[in-house]
Amino acid sequence: MDTNLLNNYVLKAIDAYPYDLEETVENLNYALSYESNNAYALYLMGRLQAEQLGDYEKAIKALKTAKAFGYNNGFISHIDNEISRIKDKIKPKKKIASKKKKSKKDKKKKNKK
Repeated sequence: MDTNLLNNYVLKAIDAYPYDLEETVENLNYALSYESNNAYALYLMGRLQAEQLGDYEKAIKALKTAKAFGYNNGFISHIDNEISRIKDKIKPKKKIASKKKKSKKDKKKKNKK
């Protein structure tokens, strides 16, 4: 695979994101079809899945794959931060038990005592 062609697709995807999602996805798919382990294309696909499409599971999968093929500690650390941020979005929120409103009868009973 010609590295320049691969980089061209990745750069086109970067340029189109987030303004033209169709073009972004098309270019990322081309880039990943040539090199399925391209860390930056996987990273951008993960961000797109999370931020634009709301598919957090696919986003985390893409980001974990990008991390596996990451090429420097700064980039890997950034991917870890993105994964944590997305996981925070999908954690179930704890329900706060609402206090039962006291009825007028309960208030009267309390006042009589």
